[in-house]
Amino acid sequence: DIAILKKVFAYIAQWKDRGWQVPPVSLGVSGRFLSNPHLLETLKVAEAPQYALSFSMQTPTARELASPTLLWNTDGLHELGIDIHLEGVGAQTTLGTLLTLKPCQLVLDTAVTRAAPEEDQARQTVGMAVALGTSIGAEMVAKGVEDKHHATLMAKLNCTLVQGPQIALPFPAEGYDGAAFAASKAVSRSG
Repeated sequence: DIAILKKVFAYIAQWKDRGWQVPPVSLGVSGRFLSNPHLLETLKVAEAPQYALSFSMQTPTARELASPTLLWNTDGLHELGIDIHLEGVGAQTTLGTLLTLKPCQLVLDTAVTRAAPEEDQARQTVGMAVALGTSIGAEMVAKGVEDKHHATLMAKLNCTLVQGPQIALPFPAEGYDGAAFAASKAVSRSG
């Protein structure tokens, strides 16, 4: 895990040295990773850049949330300027999860996002999730957006960001030249 983090930190430094404005890099992690009692010290030793990194995790289990180390680390990550993004927000997300983890970003379950153009119930679910996210100060991300019409609908439903193959395709860090980031900003402005 630390080897991957160091590699990510090196990429961030390289991109910033080129003068690029780089959004926070999101790394998928597990509740087990966040429960590591040495996590905060490891990040400090590795010189994690502030506000350049976020940890993205699936909705944790009740057992994971009961870990005092996870709760300690969550508070410490916020102090280090590392955000937590909660993926798959939908049926399995509890109010306790949101209040415990204090995520800065909630990512809608893809099934909810994809159903929104056709189903009233899905649109209502998005609206409730947005309201919940707003109440805890979290952005709402619609994952799985398929076209410009879909992106426009999700914006009308007050989703802060959209993700999907029509917005931007994934690309390797080694090939990042700044153009992909510039292109994704242009798409978000035109929608």
